[in-house]
Amino acid sequence: MNNWNFYARLTTGEVVRFAEATITGSWVTLKSVELLNSSESVVLEHEDPLMWGRGMVVQVDHIVWCADEDS
Repeated sequence: MNNWNFYARLTTGEVVRFAEATITGSWVTLKSVELLNSSESVVLEHEDPLMWGRGMVVQVDHIVWCADEDS
């Protein structure tokens, strides 16, 4: 675990901040997720990060870019 924040933009328009990620096959679990913005046409069922429990799971190919807070 580190003290950095990471950011990712998804193909659906959301930008998320997360603290950690694990990859399993073609899926990524983003942990300690905070939704920073979203496309108005996209409605997430659980936009409150507390509702995501163990993390937000997305397909690897649905991530447009990633960056750390120092990039």
